[in-house]
Amino acid sequence: MKRIMALLLIIAAMLFSMPIVAQAEEIAYQIVGTNYYDIWRHADGTTWTSNGKPGDTVSFSWRVNIPKRVLENYKITRLETTKSVNEPFFNAAGNYSWMNWSQYRDNYVYHSPDKINSIDATVNSNSIDMSASIVLEPVDNAVDLRDPANRSIYDPKGKGPAFAADTQGWRWYVPYGLTVYGNPKNNADLSVDLLTVNVTEVKPGQSYSGRVKYKLNNAAGKSVQATVSLEHNGYSISSVDGKNITLSPGGTKSFSFNFTGQSSDSLITAEISPKNDADPTNNSKSIAIVVQPVINQPQNGDLTFQAYSQAGRDQFGNYHRSERRPANTSKWTDTVTATLTPQAPSAPKGSIDWWKITEAELTYPKKSSDFTFGTPYGPRGSKTVNMSLNGHTAEVDFIEDWAMDGAQIYSPIEGKVMAKYPKTYSIQADYKIKYQYTYTYWKRVRTYDWEQDDDGDWYKDYYYTWVQRTKTKTDSFQGNTSGDLLVNGSGVNSLAQ
Repeated sequence: MKRIMALLLIIAAMLFSMPIVAQAEEIAYQIVGTNYYDIWRHADGTTWTSNGKPGDTVSFSWRVNIPKRVLENYKITRLETTKSVNEPFFNAAGNYSWMNWSQYRDNYVYHSPDKINSIDATVNSNSIDMSASIVLEPVDNAVDLRDPANRSIYDPKGKGPAFAADTQGWRWYVPYGLTVYGNPKNNADLSVDLLTVNVTEVKPGQSYSGRVKYKLNNAAGKSVQATVSLEHNGYSISSVDGKNITLSPGGTKSFSFNFTGQSSDSLITAEISPKNDADPTNNSKSIAIVVQPVINQPQNGDLTFQAYSQAGRDQFGNYHRSERRPANTSKWTDTVTATLTPQAPSAPKGSIDWWKITEAELTYPKKSSDFTFGTPYGPRGSKTVNMSLNGHTAEVDFIEDWAMDGAQIYSPIEGKVMAKYPKTYSIQADYKIKYQYTYTYWKRVRTYDWEQDDDGDWYKDYYYTWVQRTKTKTDSFQGNTSGDLLVNGSGVNSLAQ
């Protein structure tokens, strides 16, 4: 079996924009990288492949490309490597885009060999040749490649080597740090220093304002001329777009501008266009313009909701009475009264004497077991409760504890704003109605009269006639209906809501 070697260079790069002074060495580039080494034992349970076996000392190499912007802006002077990665270095290097330190440590650092003899680096014209020497132990640190759970984590797309079910494979990860030092080249460093607007969400057709600031970051040197641009969804914002400006070292130039809300989400982009800029990565900024969603208040029929906020003291000790929410709307932690008022039944014939609800239950969303105030995951499953019966209506109270949509909670776990917009939830009531009805009908009956014949004798003369009768019956039927409940925030510290 050939040696399995692949490089997981998931690089978080940090390129510092430093003042241009005469040949002052600085950090030009810094990364956290991860390589690994696999060994395999044949199905006979004894023979190891040519890669090695536990306890062996092995060496291997790989290559790291240097980003073009680093080569354009720095003359590389020296390299530094570290044989381990700690949290400060991990964070300073910029981190992995999808992984925090705890996840990186658990997935890679804890699965590295105890002894890493060396990690060396040599710079070429546009890349760095890396090599490492490690001791393949202890096995307890290695990832068991035969375990399907590990395969799903470390090879989720199934691109790794195929192997028989009775072979044994071990993998040691080799995390390392790489710091590239260099002398900055004497190019100006122009940037879009600020791009901001005065709203978080817009309405279509309405006008809004913003501000953009351009800057020459170099603290020393000559003034620089540049052309700036500002566009909204690719269309020019004429008050700024295409202007030529002159910036002195460390100086800025600001512009105010107006823009119009679009019918869908859009993007405002500012750029500055110098020649041979020292750091092209800061030559542009973009800001997303989000359209405010239109949330219609539910207009329910047979099933309606009335929510009330919790009474109590806020974080400042002030007491607040329970407040009545708008119909069919609720906030997280509110007490909600669901009222079922089904339509009166229609008699199969005749007219209804009376009717009543004999059974009713309500089914609403169930709070996720992972839900927290800081990470408000949406509901999972549903919960069903019996309703109290009152003739033509049924009611039940429940706590809206499953969502805080519209509260806009930033979750450090998910790394994003959750519960950003209000959301409507459909809630169902199932019921049974019993009723009595009365109807009239005609019935053909046989009757008679006494008649006298010619001889004077009396006899019964039978004949048929129709008579109207009345009948009363009871019956029942089952039905269901649903209503919408709009969740629009959190009832905690409700003065802020």
